[in-house]
Amino acid sequence: MTWYINDTLVQSNDYVTEASYTNTGAALGVWNVTAKASNDHGTIMYTWTWNVAPLPVVVPPIITSFAPITSPVNDIAGSSRKFGITIDQTANISWYINGNPVQFNDSVMGASYNNTSSSEGVWNVDAVATNANGSVTYSWTWNVAPPVPPAITSFAPDSPVNDIAGAPRTFNITINQTADVSWYINGTLVLYNLSVTDARYINNSAAVGTWNVSAIATNANGSVMRSWTWKVIYNFDDFLRLSTQMEVVFSSWEV
Repeated sequence: MTWYINDTLVQSNDYVTEASYTNTGAALGVWNVTAKASNDHGTIMYTWTWNVAPLPVVVPPIITSFAPITSPVNDIAGSSRKFGITIDQTANISWYINGNPVQFNDSVMGASYNNTSSSEGVWNVDAVATNANGSVTYSWTWNVAPPVPPAITSFAPDSPVNDIAGAPRTFNITINQTADVSWYINGTLVLYNLSVTDARYINNSAAVGTWNVSAIATNANGSVMRSWTWKVIYNFDDFLRLSTQMEVVFSSWEV
């Protein structure tokens, strides 16, 4: 048995009924591989056309999008934060915080990690996508600051507030985070607003006097207060009308 590649002898097997040829250094090209068996009775051969192509180019996964799109990421302790990536080929995605594994996504082209219990500190968040072609990593620096108490961003009216007895009056505040708002007049609770960012108190029965109106916004991060001095005076127009009416009555008596 003799073996040829493009008519060049590459191997010979003597006195066999079976034979094989192994090539471990295939070069690029199209090759004719021929096996020729000969004995005293004659010759037979078989030919293969052998196409040798270049090795496929192995491309590691590529991250095509990510969020948040900026780093560092800034949050307040206790807030929720989602991180996510998409890639151009199926891979396993592992998530790490400061080198510690926190989540694994198997055979995906995108994944997200959601943290709902952020603690104060500086954290390194890594998403590592890995498959047979290689791996790619995206990292965020995550700055988590201490909780910040709520702040009043707007209010109305300005203080002091002047009204006449019986006139309706609305007080309102806007805050920068969800909180419970308690309303007090001279230290007595008159209204409670649960889990709001805007709150108002309306009084339709103002009595004569000087009143302290306070709105206190409170949540897990702390509290903030806004106060008004509210001066309510008599309605002198009513006095004038009453005086005029009394003068008319007295005049009729004199007659």
